[in-house]
Formats: sequence, C-alpha cells, structure tokens
Amino acid sequence: VNLGVIEAQSGSVEKALRLWKPAFEREPWRGSIGMNLARVACNLGNSSDARASIKRVLQFNPDFPEARSFLHGIETRTISCGQN
Repeated sequence: VNLGVIEAQSGSVEKALRLWKPAFEREPWRGSIGMNLARVACNLGNSSDARASIKRVLQFNPDFPEARSFLHGIETRTISCGQN
C-alpha cells in the first residue's frame, strides 16, 4: 500500500490504482486504501468510482469521518470529480 502512495505522489496514478484495487478487494476494512482509491478516482474525474469506494469504506467503517465528509462533498458537488 505504501508503494501505491509513492506512485501516486510521483504522478504514476495508474500504477497506484493497480496496487490499491487488489489490496482493497483483499482487505475492504482498510479504510485508508479505499479513501486513496476514492481520491484518485475523483482526481481522474470518475465520481461514480469515487462514490463506490467511499460507500464500501463506510460499510466496514461507518464512523469514518473523512469518508463521510468526502462522500458528502461529492454528493453536494462541493468536491468536483468531473461529470461521471
């Protein structure tokens, strides 16, 4: 997972996604991975993928304040993720 952060910070977003997606599939209770996926999806303009990742985070961590805030931002359009 840390390698995913390094890849994302260096601009290799697709590599980061390839690392985070299977990690989140294996360990969906790890909210930080799901939030990383959501942020990257949003940055790439994919609000539906961002929402899906956040909702999955909240299934396992219903009191995750950052996830709730990010989802609220997407749904109220105070956070822009493109037109998806």
